[in-house]
Amino acid sequence: MKKLRPTLSDFENLEDYDFEPRFRTLAGTEIRQHYIDEGNPDDALVLLLHGVPTWSYLFRHTIRALNDAGLRAVAPDFIGFGKSDRLVDANDHTYERHVRWTKDFIDELVEKSDSKSIHLVCHDWGGFIGLRLAAQTPSLFASVVVSSSSLPVGLELKGSEFLEWEKFSADPNSKISEAIQKACRRPLSADTLRAYDAPFLNLESRAALARFPKMIPRQPGESEAVVNQIAWASLSQFDRPTLTIFGQDDRVAGGAEIELQKRIPGARGEAHQRLTDAGHFVPEDQPDAFANLVASFIDRARSRGVS
Repeated sequence: MKKLRPTLSDFENLEDYDFEPRFRTLAGTEIRQHYIDEGNPDDALVLLLHGVPTWSYLFRHTIRALNDAGLRAVAPDFIGFGKSDRLVDANDHTYERHVRWTKDFIDELVEKSDSKSIHLVCHDWGGFIGLRLAAQTPSLFASVVVSSSSLPVGLELKGSEFLEWEKFSADPNSKISEAIQKACRRPLSADTLRAYDAPFLNLESRAALARFPKMIPRQPGESEAVVNQIAWASLSQFDRPTLTIFGQDDRVAGGAEIELQKRIPGARGEAHQRLTDAGHFVPEDQPDAFANLVASFIDRARSRGVS
């Protein structure tokens, strides 16, 4: 797989994002992945998986709130996003590969940590990947927070919002900040908008952006849909605490939380949230509320003996 390395100077002086950059190399390749790792290494481990077209910048406020709550926060950038390397050939991006790369990342984290399980926070595509992993290796996860996501089985993408997004992603002249602002309910600062444009300043950096919408299964018989159907069967036995946090005005994923709450045993009885004045990108629209809800949920999960 041929790669391109992003120009890190494009990411300098970003608002509220002064975390130390860290990098790892995917096994058997020269592909470099960027991640944030903040907090005491001995504290309970929280993994934050971003969606598309965002990157770890989405969780900047959440990371600080978790650290203030005595938790270690780790937030990787998926390959093709943020400060991670880009793949030249868009077809090198597959759903299965991103799941496997994320599982390898988790295994490395756990191996080097006193924590043998993690608390997962996933948004958008982070849920497509994270929920599949929770289904496949449930013992790795102490609790799960799902925001604006679910696990697609080929029946979901029928609306105009997704078709509009797919077209936008394939347009080499589109500005990512415009799409994010459109899906938010509060005006974002110029610095925040610059942060979301930073990973995609040239055509060569956009392969993953155009590819990810095409990776979502469209029909129940597709291979990735079948894998996710099997994963749903496993999630129907997943009893670790599971919380959904969605925006009241989410026109992309709104309503998907109902199935999660109904089918996952660990979601029953939890204080699920649909935040007002929030669209698809809840951590941007309601950064303090989202961060505090995540931190308090994990604290409650740990108080019930979930490490």
